[in-house]
Amino acid sequence: MAGVLMLSGCATKGFVSGELEALRTEMQAKDTELAASLDEVRNSASEALARAELAAGASGEARELALGRMGYQIADTYAVAFGFNSAELTPESREILAEVEARVRNHPEYLIDIYGHTDASGSASYNLMLGQKRAEAVMRHLVADTPADLHRYAAVSFGEESAGTDAAGSRRVDVNLILRVAPTELDAITENR
Repeated sequence: MAGVLMLSGCATKGFVSGELEALRTEMQAKDTELAASLDEVRNSASEALARAELAAGASGEARELALGRMGYQIADTYAVAFGFNSAELTPESREILAEVEARVRNHPEYLIDIYGHTDASGSASYNLMLGQKRAEAVMRHLVADTPADLHRYAAVSFGEESAGTDAAGSRRVDVNLILRVAPTELDAITENR
């Protein structure tokens, strides 16, 4: 009787081997499927990065061209440095912004473009967000301390795109003071190109 009970609870060696082989085959198929999906994701990410790099380069060129054709030119640019992974203004950055504020107060005709940049240490989406926070911190400081119309300001993040070559130099905000050029001056500038 005990022998019958033991036999009914035990699986045969062949059955177990067959089940294991079926599981191995299924796992190998899933591994192959997963590897193909990963390759597809890598290729998509590489293509997206290449498109973003092309767009960043083209947007810079288009911006310069648009400024020139629309009768605007950059009067001055200030670089405001930030710490690693930070959007907090430093004492040094506040000194630079004091110079910007003086220029803006004396030139109500200026438009102020504020471009946030980051180094490449985070993900692209995180860097875009951090660059935007930096640009907005600079804009809030300037708007609070400068009697100017808000429509004169524009804050944009480039993230890690079009930043700089070294990491510390990439953690910055560029403040561009844009000046409208009179039509006669614009004609002279256009002729000299």
